[in-house]
Amino acid sequence: MVDYERTLTLRAPLTRVWRAFTEPEELRAWHGNAKLFEPRPGGRVLFDDEGWPPVPGRVVEVEPQRLLRWVCDDDDCEITEWFSAAADGTSVTVRQVSQPTPPEHERQSYQLGWDESLADLALLVEHGVAESRHMSPRVDLGARTRQVTAGVQMVEVAPGSWAASVDLRPGDLLIRLGPAPVFSRSDLALIARSHPPGTRLEVEYARAGERHRATAIVPVR
Repeated sequence: MVDYERTLTLRAPLTRVWRAFTEPEELRAWHGNAKLFEPRPGGRVLFDDEGWPPVPGRVVEVEPQRLLRWVCDDDDCEITEWFSAAADGTSVTVRQVSQPTPPEHERQSYQLGWDESLADLALLVEHGVAESRHMSPRVDLGARTRQVTAGVQMVEVAPGSWAASVDLRPGDLLIRLGPAPVFSRSDLALIARSHPPGTRLEVEYARAGERHRATAIVPVR
């Protein structure tokens, strides 16, 4: 199953967009901390972002300014990127496939991460501003969530986390965090970025037709 696929047109020349995908310094400007990216078959890949496990890999296919394909070292994911000139700039398609198929909430995380990273790519190649906003620091609230029709629902809660301390449980639906309503996982990411460790964070959530409220201090990692 495809975890993520999106085609977008960037208002920038094909040569400029290709550099953004193949040069480590350019990649770091929009796609996290790319320690290494060698755009040739058999070339090594390494993304190593603070707070996240390193992602080593290797390039398996390259057609300059047309195609990039690379895989994680353990072969559990494959990233393919297609490029072509377009009337307004450059058309780019990004596809990610994982094996085995991850659960729904993990696929949603990939989708949100790619959408934010591609926004940073557009910021770089269309506006000349290098800022990896997707990788900006955020606190770990200790909850895995999924997007549902009514908003954001708990999937897992880590023991000893902020989410556990306010008694969130799988199946609970977030209503508010702090003063802000929560409609999407993007809302949740914004709040996690704006509440540093040591601050108090209030939550309101729904469980079995009832509202619950609690407050706890966001822990330091």
